[in-house]
Amino acid sequence: SSGVFPEKYLNALSDASFYCHIRNYILHDNLINGWMWFVVNNLSTIVLAMSTAFITLWVVMAGLKIMYRSNKEPVLDMMFRGAKIALVLSLVSGMLGKTDTIIHTVLGLQDSITTIVTGSDLPVDQLIDMNLAVAQVMKMVTDDVVDASADKANKTGGENSLLGVMGQAGPAMLTSILVLLSQIAIVIALMLAPLFIFFLLFQQTTPLFWGWAKFLLGTFIALCFVGIVSSIAMNATLSYGMII
Repeated sequence: SSGVFPEKYLNALSDASFYCHIRNYILHDNLINGWMWFVVNNLSTIVLAMSTAFITLWVVMAGLKIMYRSNKEPVLDMMFRGAKIALVLSLVSGMLGKTDTIIHTVLGLQDSITTIVTGSDLPVDQLIDMNLAVAQVMKMVTDDVVDASADKANKTGGENSLLGVMGQAGPAMLTSILVLLSQIAIVIALMLAPLFIFFLLFQQTTPLFWGWAKFLLGTFIALCFVGIVSSIAMNATLSYGMII
């Protein structure tokens, strides 16, 4: 309680939102709520124009081949190709209109997988902040003890304080960098999804789609593993810091 624990230490613990503020500013305020809409709006203009031109050209060419009986492709195969074009363009249109929802769903899925595997209800973001808050309190306590000691000329206490803070905050800082970079990579990849899905229409550009898909899947799996390992590590360091 605050009667036995100084108020400034309680305030340091209650204000544990360092990383969450930085993450929200970079990932949501700037990237998702800002730059993403700029990219999607411009991308939709380009992709829809290319789609209209492509489907118009394909319909004209297919009609001319049928009219002049120069079509060597079976009618069933032509119908299958037309269905493929319609499906791809429908996916492109759907991705352009639901990019924000898809991004939040994918990021939320990663949190759900981490919770299921680790059994921890606290997201990694909050665990990082709690570790940083405990590190701050440890430094405050150590500084107060060193300042109150009789031998103020001895710098050993300050060095121990620095080592303690680095030991407590170091894993949290490293985790925050890995998690944030993975999330930024996934958001950017999903923003460009309509363009890479459009590449499925052409045989020459289809490998670009599969390269994008492998990158997105690999990054998501890596983010899940980082989230799981980080959750376990952050819980362990948090428990240790609270004991100290």
